[in-house]
Amino acid sequence: MEKASASRRLIQVFEAETRDAERVQRETLEKILKQNEETEYLKKFGLNGKWDEETFRKCVPLASHRDFEPYIQRIAEGDASPILAAKPFTVLTRSSGTSEGKPRFLPFNEALSQSMIQQYATLLAYTLREFSVEEGMVLKLLHASPRPKTKGGLDVGTLSSNILHNFPPPVDDKLQPCSPSQVLKASDYQQTLYCHFLCGLLCSDRVQFLQTLFFFQLVQAFRTFESIWEELCADIREGRLSTERVTDLL
Repeated sequence: MEKASASRRLIQVFEAETRDAERVQRETLEKILKQNEETEYLKKFGLNGKWDEETFRKCVPLASHRDFEPYIQRIAEGDASPILAAKPFTVLTRSSGTSEGKPRFLPFNEALSQSMIQQYATLLAYTLREFSVEEGMVLKLLHASPRPKTKGGLDVGTLSSNILHNFPPPVDDKLQPCSPSQVLKASDYQQTLYCHFLCGLLCSDRVQFLQTLFFFQLVQAFRTFESIWEELCADIREGRLSTERVTDLL
């Protein structure tokens, strides 16, 4: 039997778990409570070593982001004690905005980051299943924007930037990215776009997909392409990288 591709295996795992979502959710809740029972946040609710759903519903109240803001502030300032999670937080993820018009900050550790990577990989797997894909390449118009640090030394960035800075984007057996990973980490998006398009044109006979996280990024990217395509062609023809467009040492 032909060995299942990485995409097929992801879909198999996802669909097996969603057939019994209630069991998976209960087990996940128990795992979270068990791993984090000694955190400052959970200890105050007196779970007393009980990790079942009924005890959780009875003892732990519903909470909003505002309830967690004092804890998150302490984490941002460098408090490394187990406040909200047993495993240390490594980055703060900034939301793109809220109804109040200001971003919110969520602490992420490696386990949460790996979970998000799994979500991205599963989404890609379903995309590839729905479209007929030959072996080739994908032009990923992605950018890991620079991240400032908090007083306590944690990097602060959007979810996508934090993942791209710390983990390679998920790839499928059939598709490889056109651009090297260093391109994602240019100091500004315009440098990244130039390099993405340069790599995409060089590999144009193998490109199967374009990928962005948001639709507006695709529109923005092609507006840029319309203004620089002649320059890109000239750079390819002359075998050079524009030192005016790319100033970072990638």
